[in-house]
Parts: sequence; C-alpha cells; structure tokens
Amino acid sequence: MFLEIATIGENMPGGFFVYRADDSEEILYANRYMVDLFDCDDYDDFKAFVGNSFRGIVYPEDYILTNHSIDIQVKTDKLSYDHVLYRIKTKKGELRWVNDYGRLVELPNEGKVFFVFVSDETESYKSGNARSYDHQVVMAMDAIHLALGSGDWSMSFDKNAEMISCSWSHRFREMLGYSSIEDFPEKLESWSDLLNPEDKERVLNHYWDVVRDFSGRKTYDINYRLMTKDRGERMFRAIGRLVRRDDGSPISFYGIFLDVDDEYRNRMAENAQNKAILEAISQEYHTMWLIDKKNLKMHFIRSNGLGTIRKETLMCEADANVDKALAEYIESHVIPEDRERVSAAVKSEKVLEMIKQQPIYNVNYQRIDDEGNVSYHQMAFADAGDGYILAYHDIDETMRAEQEKQKIPEDALRAAEAANKSKTVFLNNLSHDIRTPMNAIIGFTELA
Repeated sequence: MFLEIATIGENMPGGFFVYRADDSEEILYANRYMVDLFDCDDYDDFKAFVGNSFRGIVYPEDYILTNHSIDIQVKTDKLSYDHVLYRIKTKKGELRWVNDYGRLVELPNEGKVFFVFVSDETESYKSGNARSYDHQVVMAMDAIHLALGSGDWSMSFDKNAEMISCSWSHRFREMLGYSSIEDFPEKLESWSDLLNPEDKERVLNHYWDVVRDFSGRKTYDINYRLMTKDRGERMFRAIGRLVRRDDGSPISFYGIFLDVDDEYRNRMAENAQNKAILEAISQEYHTMWLIDKKNLKMHFIRSNGLGTIRKETLMCEADANVDKALAEYIESHVIPEDRERVSAAVKSEKVLEMIKQQPIYNVNYQRIDDEGNVSYHQMAFADAGDGYILAYHDIDETMRAEQEKQKIPEDALRAAEAANKSKTVFLNNLSHDIRTPMNAIIGFTELA
C-alpha cells in the first residue's frame, strides 16, 4: 500500500511527503516537488539536508507553534486533518512560505503516519493575494482515498448545532455506486435514507449525540449497514471528528467512510463456525466457559442444562477472575477430601502450564450438587488461542460402574479416565479448530 501511495505522490500537483507520527518524525517519502522546493539535488540530498525529519523541514522559529497547531487539530488517533502555514529554509538559504495540508492515518506495516500536501505560497503571501490550494488538495486527497479504499465527507453547523451544509466527496459517492450530485445530493438524507432500517435509529442517534456534545468528549466511530446502488447492502465504518467553537458548539464535522463488508462477512463466517463447534462440544460437556489468558477473565459460553448446577453456570460476576471463581466453587461444591488437590490442580498457572504440554488437561473430583448429593465430576481444560476452555463433565455413571466392577476406587478412577478417553479426543479435535481470537468466539458484537 505504501508503494502505491508513493507512486501516486510523484504525480501530485505540488509537494507531498509522508512522515512518522512519533517522536522521531522520520521522513518515509517525499516527491520530487519537495526536493526541488528545498533546492536539493535528489531525494538523499533532501533527507540529509532536513535531517530526515519533519522538524528539519519547518523553519526553527516556526516549529513549536506549527507542531502545537497540528496537535490541537489532531483530535483522535483514528482520523485527523490539519492545515498550517509555516516557513522553510532552502539549501540556498532562502526563506519560503508553504501551505501544509496533513492527515493522520495508520498503515498496516508502518503504523501511524502523516500524509502531507504542500504548496509554495511565497509569492502570494508576499503580495497579500494568497491563493486557494483547495482544488489541488481535493484532487490529491481523492487519490489517497482511492489507494486506501475510503471516502471522505464533511458538514458545517451554526452555533445551535443545526446543520448548514453537507458535502459528500466524489470517492464517497463512488463507493455507494453514485457518480454525481444530481443522483446523490449534498444533503444528510442522501446517506441516511440508505441505512438499514434496523440500524438507522442507532446510527442517527449516535451522530447527533456526538454533534450536540458541547463538551467534546464523545467520538464518532460506528459500523452500520448501507444499501448501495450497484452492490447490494454492505457493512461500512464511519469515523469523524468535530472542530468546535470556544463554547463547544460545532463548526465543522470531518469524517472518513470505510467499506468493511469483506472483513465483516469473514468474521461472521468464523463466528458461525465456532458456534457450530461449541454446539458439538456442549453435547459432551454440559457447561463451558472461555478464559482470557491475558487477564484471566471468564466469559460464559453456554450450558445444555444436563447435569449442571447453578454455581457452574453462574460461577461469578461478569468478567470475574477465574482463580477467585474456582476457589469459591471448590469451597462450596467439592467434597472436603478433594479440595486441596483440586485447588492446586486448577490454578491458572498450573492450567496454562499443562495445556502447553498436552491437548486436554482433566481434573476429576467428587462434586456436591445444590441438593447435597455427591457425584463424580470432571473439569476439562483445553487451549483456545488467546484463551482457554473450561468445561464440566459428569463422569459419575462411568466411575460407579467401574467401582462396582473392580471394587477399588483408585483403579476405578484410572478406568474412568480411560473410558473417557474418546470424549477427551473429541474435545481435543474440536479445540484444535477453535484456536481463533477471543472476539471471534465470544461474538462479533461490535459490527452487529
């Protein structure tokens, strides 16, 4: 993607450069216009002259104010536009004025970077007839949006947060299958009327909540389904920021529009597959939890209601720590003779160690149910990528049958484990397929 953007940069109607949005401000690319603007011989000469950083591009006396202005305009890490005017000093020692139009983006392999478009405004500034560079910037931004697969939009408001104007970019229209203002007018309804009926109220409420939040704390970042003209209904993501007056009232709303339909459908397919896997597992294991390896929080998956007790499905408050929850479970539902052994065996450190060594880690014990009845039970642990599975299994029938046959509890325990080998293999095979990120298992809720 970065190479594509660099190729586009060579054909820009002015200066174009890219630099890292971190303390280094390292120059990643600059087109020939920038080289010539600084009276340098070539790209390497330009990088050496400016110290390969944005700081070196700006005239030293202007840098602090320029950087401060950019920081103020950049409201979020997800989307930002900025416009600053500053001086540069060429290799020949000449001071020149430049218009800088920037945008903060995040590239897959480069991280957060600034795309910057520059025009030499020296003569216009000196004559007092500073000309507009807006048309060229729009053309350049359109090329960048094409490379990124995105489109931009903007709105303006009065002091009462009432919309004055609405503007959809050419790329925005193209993404929805439209080509002109005539078939996609510059009004909010052109977009809102295409929203999926199930999403419309939520999306519009979020939009106006952000616009009318004079504190400026709320951010605009939302996913929704939209009907396109030529590709049917697709999932999109919209991100925006507001420029506000001193009293907090909105002046302008700038945003970017991204097509995330392919990602959405892939994640939904993964989720459907995982649900099918969990359905199959739950036929053998009556209650299942998913534990996040990083924070050890528990996420309830499901229970088929067969052989389970209340504590196994309502073990803890939402997102509680697994070690604390299992300690409470053992204290109330494991017979005293087994508590010490089981407590040591199911601590998260032990479980994480064991599931690295073997596909399924089983811990057998005698359980006390809600009515005080005692039966043989099993906790099974299996790796699941970013998390691990905790599943409960009733092994009482197998254990008692073996005890009756052999009359030796210790041998019966081993026999029961052997008898459950096929079910362990079953869980092992399914666990292999479920090694996906946590959000794919819990559900693709953010895009739902």
